[in-house]
Amino acid sequence: MGCDIKEADLQGVDLKGADLTKTNLRDADLSGADLSRAMMSGVDLEKAVLRATKMVWVYLRDAELDKAMLEGADLSDADLRGTSFKRAELKEAQFAGGKLSNTNFERANLQGANLSDTTLKAARLDRADLTGVNLREENLKRDVWAAPSCGKFISRRRRSKGPSSTRPTCQVPI
Repeated sequence: MGCDIKEADLQGVDLKGADLTKTNLRDADLSGADLSRAMMSGVDLEKAVLRATKMVWVYLRDAELDKAMLEGADLSDADLRGTSFKRAELKEAQFAGGKLSNTNFERANLQGANLSDTTLKAARLDRADLTGVNLREENLKRDVWAAPSCGKFISRRRRSKGPSSTRPTCQVPI
C-alpha cells in the first residue's frame, strides 16, 4: 500500500486481489495484467498503459487515470466512483455493470466502449468521443452529461411492449 513504482514494466503480471491502495503507478505498463478484484483506491495511473488489462470487480475509487491507455481493457463490474479518466484512451473498453457515478471522462476516447448496465449519475463526459458506445440498460440520471462529441452511439431501453429502439445519432439526456 502506498508504494512508488512509477514507470514499472508490469506487463502480463497477475495482481488478482492485490492491495495497491494509493500506489503511484504513473507511466507504468500493465498491458495484459490481471488486476481483478484488486484494491486500488486513490491509485495514480496517469499516463499508464493498461491495454487489454483485466480489471473485473476492481475497487478503483477516486483514482487518477488521466491520459492513460486502456484500449480493450475489461473493467466489468468495477467500482470507479470518483475516478478521473480525462483524455484517456478507452476504445473498446468494457464497463458493463460498473459503478461510474462522479467519474470524469472529459475529452476521453470511448469509441466502441460498453457502458451497458452502468450507474452514471453525475458522470462528466464533456467533449468525450462516444462514437459507437453501447448504453443498453443504462442508468442515466438527469445530471449526467454535457457536450459530448460523437457520431453515433447505441442506446436501447427496454419497453413493456414492442422491440427496443435504436437512436442512430447522439442524443444526450440533460
